[in-house]
Amino acid sequence: MVQNLSGDVKIQAVEINSLVVSESSKELFSYEEKTELVNELAKQIQANGIYTPLAVAQQQNHYVVVDGVLRYLALKSLNLNSVECFVLNNVPESAEDFKDLIISFNLKSIPSPEEKKRIIIHYLRLNDSDKKLDGKTFEV
Repeated sequence: MVQNLSGDVKIQAVEINSLVVSESSKELFSYEEKTELVNELAKQIQANGIYTPLAVAQQQNHYVVVDGVLRYLALKSLNLNSVECFVLNNVPESAEDFKDLIISFNLKSIPSPEEKKRIIIHYLRLNDSDKKLDGKTFEV
């Protein structure tokens, strides 16, 4: 199934074995240190499915994961055959520009301080009790 979203992106099923993590991405992020997070993510995906497709760029006979490396690692651990991906058509040629693209995707996914605060309050279930956190708890 291929669906055109715009001139730059389409959604299609991609074989897990054809996905790779770029060296640029490995230079920016320490995925080896996130094994526990990947395992938890795999459990969540197995229980609830995956809601956001990976963003990938096709290069020769494989697809490079631009956004969603942790989801990719979790999906790979589940031994799936394929996954729905956003396939980017306009991919930078240079390694530096490719790294910029990876960073731009990841910058957008970093929660703001206020979003982090709401996430913490939710996970600690502070809305349902008399417990409150003071403002200093969230200072950086």
